[in-house]
Amino acid sequence: MGQPLESALCSCMVALRLGEALNLDGDTLRDVYYQALLRYIGCNADTYALAALVGDELALRRDFAAIDPGQPPEVLGLVVRYIRQANAGAPPSRLEELVARGLLTLPRLTHESFAGHCEVAQRLAGRLGLAESLIVCLGQLYERWDGKGLPRGPKGEEVAPAVLLVTLAQDAVVWTRIGGPDAAVPTGRKRKRRSIRHRCNRNVYPMSALPRSW
Repeated sequence: MGQPLESALCSCMVALRLGEALNLDGDTLRDVYYQALLRYIGCNADTYALAALVGDELALRRDFAAIDPGQPPEVLGLVVRYIRQANAGAPPSRLEELVARGLLTLPRLTHESFAGHCEVAQRLAGRLGLAESLIVCLGQLYERWDGKGLPRGPKGEEVAPAVLLVTLAQDAVVWTRIGGPDAAVPTGRKRKRRSIRHRCNRNVYPMSALPRSW
């Protein structure tokens, strides 16, 4: 997903520390552990289509991790920038045509891509004999508390706790890498309100789980 190799391990560690701080039970912590490690196991399902649209799909994935996918203007702005970069040598009229076509294609591509990620992860977990509760979590890789996630858009209590916690942990790791604690703390608080809501009380923020060094 365009992140350093250790990102999944870091996210796993942070998610587990957050889960322990929230006094989650052992079964839920088990799901948190595997959810963090397997979250992007199916990310190659859409590589060819994404590369055809934006060119450098690894760079796009890297930058996508730093935006809020529940905010359409952020997503559209990022995609338009990459389409323009990938076709920088095209005549202006052709460039605008490609941007328009890309934006029309984006909703279908995004839904299919995220659904494909979930399906691949669920199939692998099933073959490995992992718990049914984890397989449910892997089907909700990109879901959110506010219902603005993909691919199915469940809301509130319909989203598994492990899904919400791992998402928050990943945001904390990404933003710590981008701008350090000063960037991670406010971003974590803002994302917490939108994507995990009551699962973390006001005294538990991502930085409480981050180690002093990686």
